[in-house]
Amino acid sequence: MFKSLVDSGNLETMATQQAPKNTNLSFEQAQLVCYLAYVQFEPYAQAISNLVKYTKIDTKKHGKSLIEQDMYLQGFNKLFSDDNSLFEKDGLRRLRDESYVGHKTELAIRATKSVFAGHTLESTPQFLDAIHKTLALIGRKDSLDSNLAKKVARILGASIKSTFFNDYAGRISTNPHYMHDLVSNSRDDVYFTTNQVGNEIVLGKTNHPLSSYIGKPIYIWYNSVNGPVSYGFTIIGANESTNSVYIDQNLPAGLNGTASLMDGENTIFDRWNRLAVKIKTDPKYADLLDGNGEFVNRLLRELVPGNTYQYRNDIKNDELPDTYETLKFVKLFNASDDQNSSHTYLSQAWDELLNDNAHPDVQEFARDLVVYAFITSGDQQGFTKIFKYVPASWREESGYAEYIQNKINEMLPDVPGDDVTDLYDAILNNWYDNDIVRTYRLEDRDTKASNFVIYRRQVRDSKGVMQQQTSYPLLLAAIHTNP
Repeated sequence: MFKSLVDSGNLETMATQQAPKNTNLSFEQAQLVCYLAYVQFEPYAQAISNLVKYTKIDTKKHGKSLIEQDMYLQGFNKLFSDDNSLFEKDGLRRLRDESYVGHKTELAIRATKSVFAGHTLESTPQFLDAIHKTLALIGRKDSLDSNLAKKVARILGASIKSTFFNDYAGRISTNPHYMHDLVSNSRDDVYFTTNQVGNEIVLGKTNHPLSSYIGKPIYIWYNSVNGPVSYGFTIIGANESTNSVYIDQNLPAGLNGTASLMDGENTIFDRWNRLAVKIKTDPKYADLLDGNGEFVNRLLRELVPGNTYQYRNDIKNDELPDTYETLKFVKLFNASDDQNSSHTYLSQAWDELLNDNAHPDVQEFARDLVVYAFITSGDQQGFTKIFKYVPASWREESGYAEYIQNKINEMLPDVPGDDVTDLYDAILNNWYDNDIVRTYRLEDRDTKASNFVIYRRQVRDSKGVMQQQTSYPLLLAAIHTNP
């Protein structure tokens, strides 16, 4: 109600003019007066807040990271150069140029950039430029939110580093689904038919040889006269020439629908479960156990498997079958304590496994655990993230450290160049994050634009009254179709 009154310009009339000064206001009118006061004073309160915020350089409130300091500098420059500022311009100029505020701000931020230049991705001019480009692409060009900027920095950093891991995966594995298999069961969704009564199912094109699915489950969905039907079977045989599999039960002829073939048991969760049992039961791994039959290696001691369950939607038929898939992962017991001593011990333990030439399968697991750790964290710090424990020896020997340093050197020149990574791809990979790809109701869409999705935006004057209506383009948006 308040919003509609502001938009119509009737709020001030209803809140003040309709009530004589010597008459008590009704409850509703009192609410309107309070809201009107808020709307009218809010721009001035925000202006004072920004003035205090961006002149606190003497209390070291300009940020602890390069990203935070860059956003602080953006806000500082906007405060002192805004043509629509509510403050007297000459007073602002003298505050910046004739006091310590401007000089100290410049020196503090310049010092940080000088110290870290060439050591991190975030210290390079081109990376900082990419952050602002990305903010513009997601419709947040004028945002001074340092938390949003840091989130964008993490997304861009992970996108840059993922290029290395995509190449690394091709060097250490011939499985095209290698990285996917570490975190999720491989699943082929294909069409199926049954040509005759029996246990033969003819499939569409699959990503893996059909023989690799023998002994694995297959789920099928099809529409019957009584509605959607779903079943789960086990594959007991395969015929590559006819692209068909044989299941453990007979089906009627003439069925057709969707089949999901579950490869599975290649996730890091499944592999660790199998390896842990093997180490504790096979005598050739006895050197990895202590006198009590427990793991000697600290990383193996603290690595625990976990899983959760979720129902799996049939994408093509939009059904919810009575099946679910397991979300599998590994983590450190109690997320470790994150102390320096624990960090050192876990890193050393990981290094021992990577160099365990006596047990190639343990060595391979430790190597693949590195890739899994990156996929699930993007090389970011955090209490539950394990990539931080990856030993320096692997970073050096794998070429990862050299790759990052080369990227830093490429982005050091403060000159326009190619984007540091595919910005659109980085945004699309985070479509589910409302901070990155905003969600809008379909009813708010302006359909006049031909190339972009345009949305209405209201612009208010200092009293909160809408003066005009403009449109601005969004390259990406998630649309709510229901009101």
